[in-house]
Amino acid sequence: MIKYLFYIRKKLFLNLIKLGCYFNFPFLSALMIYLSLFKSKKIKFDKNPNKTAIVFYKTGGIDDLESSFIDSKSKNRILFLERELFRELNFFFIQDYNQSVQGYKNSKKNIKYTLFLESFVNWLNRFLNEIYFISFNFAYPEEFYLKDICYKKKIRYLIMYKECIRSEGNFEYLFGKFYKNTYSINKNIFKISVYNKMTYQHLIKNNIFKKKQIEITGMPRALYSLENNNYDTERIITFFLISKKAGFPLKKNLLPKNLQKFDWNKLNEEILSILAKLSLKYPNIRFIIKGKSGAIDEYSDLEKKFETSKLNFLFGGTGHNLIKSSLLIIAFNSTTIFETILSKKKIIIPFFKNYRNRKISKFVYNFPLSLCVKNSNQLISNIERVLNSNLKMKYSQKKDYNKLINQYLGDIKKARSNMKNFINI
Repeated sequence: MIKYLFYIRKKLFLNLIKLGCYFNFPFLSALMIYLSLFKSKKIKFDKNPNKTAIVFYKTGGIDDLESSFIDSKSKNRILFLERELFRELNFFFIQDYNQSVQGYKNSKKNIKYTLFLESFVNWLNRFLNEIYFISFNFAYPEEFYLKDICYKKKIRYLIMYKECIRSEGNFEYLFGKFYKNTYSINKNIFKISVYNKMTYQHLIKNNIFKKKQIEITGMPRALYSLENNNYDTERIITFFLISKKAGFPLKKNLLPKNLQKFDWNKLNEEILSILAKLSLKYPNIRFIIKGKSGAIDEYSDLEKKFETSKLNFLFGGTGHNLIKSSLLIIAFNSTTIFETILSKKKIIIPFFKNYRNRKISKFVYNFPLSLCVKNSNQLISNIERVLNSNLKMKYSQKKDYNKLINQYLGDIKKARSNMKNFINI
């Protein structure tokens, strides 16, 4: 019932926002956006805040934001906006949901929309006093016009960039080709935060941002993995399904022709076959196959192929608690690996030898080979070694992976305070 009421409320706001666009009445659209804004229960702020941050809601990024204020208040009010509401407003004028950075750069600007947004932003400023915006990627198409208007009106626009964990190949093709020389569009962004030094370097090297715009903060939400490590370990082995294009740019036309059709599905299938056999040999162990909530269709063929097995497929929900309660995690080209290391849990990375060539390896994260297995036999051997050990004995990491964590997640111990300072402008 409550979900239904929220759905009706959202639809009402959306229709009235569109009505404001249709009659060129920015006040109505701004009022509906203002009334739709909501607070997070996890973020406290002062009773008399200096400014108001309007945050375009996005999972992942929100976790970083909320994590930054776990032990302290924000001096500014932080309110969230459902991205869909502004996406539809933008679509009304642009008639394009997927405009690229380069497409916007080369397009003739919509004067009617520009004038509408100027008035729209003025009204939001009246409703909320001094505003600024926070988003999580510099390439969201619905925000291009808004960023230009904010730059013109000296309203600050911050990006908490959450797509910082990339392979060298991903940086080479996406930043070095698709986003290269887009500073003329991104100059309207006041500041952008990144987790690590390599993202910082690629943004500057490819003339996407200037040095003065970028702050290296570390990943605030990574600290969740260091905290509350008193979970009871259950008789569970969890395999986090590999995204088909993990490590590769999603825009496959950027890649050489011999890589455009490549994906990790064959590796997924090989690992699932091994786990299906082991689930019969070890009936007292639960084998969980974890996939992202939005990837059910992507893995439907695999799930169907193994539907008669004893494997337990699980889509959606956070993987954090699953990592904490599992005996062993199997993952590849995923942030799950860093989270598992920080949680001091056993991990196996199935980086098989047939993928360790120059063509493919540049799209694989730079993991220590001590954590990797080179073929299916070694994977089986390592899993059975875990199952045949004393399962009640607490696992102790013998190696220090601080260098690896810092390379990808940055200085996580300072990340929360760094991000808090970044946000509280």
